[in-house]
Amino acid sequence: MAFSAGALRNCVGGVVALAALTSLAACSDAGETATGVKVGDHPPSLALEAVQDPIGVADHGLDAYKGKVLVLGFWLGGCAPCLKEMPELVELRRRYGAEGLDVLLVNTGGNRKAVDDAIADNGIDFAMAMDALNLSSQRFEVGVFPTTFILDRDGVIRARMAGEHRPGDIAREATALLGAKGPDA
Repeated sequence: MAFSAGALRNCVGGVVALAALTSLAACSDAGETATGVKVGDHPPSLALEAVQDPIGVADHGLDAYKGKVLVLGFWLGGCAPCLKEMPELVELRRRYGAEGLDVLLVNTGGNRKAVDDAIADNGIDFAMAMDALNLSSQRFEVGVFPTTFILDRDGVIRARMAGEHRPGDIAREATALLGAKGPDA
């Protein structure tokens, strides 16, 4: 079966357009109803390549954050809402890190340049990792970006936010947990 150059060009163009739409659809600027991993669950394990790892998440996984409130964010390179929330996360950790709040950002798709740029552009000093094979994103059932999970000091998911949210939403959820030492507190 032979294809003309025009037919082949149209076919390739359609595939490229579909890929672009799929990529853009994953980057959401409106909150969506979260499905999958639920509030109250213990999180699944991570499969990551650490890029910047001051706490040892590469060796210990999420257990490295036991005793801390953790903001775990999944993001995609080129996702405007993802990049928009990074300065807020940097400030949140700067203000509340001494009280036991930490942040781990996971780049889905493994775009090392996007990760390096985000670290440099935002002065990120907390853990940043890549999920090049999308294993962690699949385990956490991430469907839109950004998706943020907030874990309490016992490692239980206490909040899940999918898509862009209002400034301060993450801070309100995370700082409310700083005084809590466990489920009975």
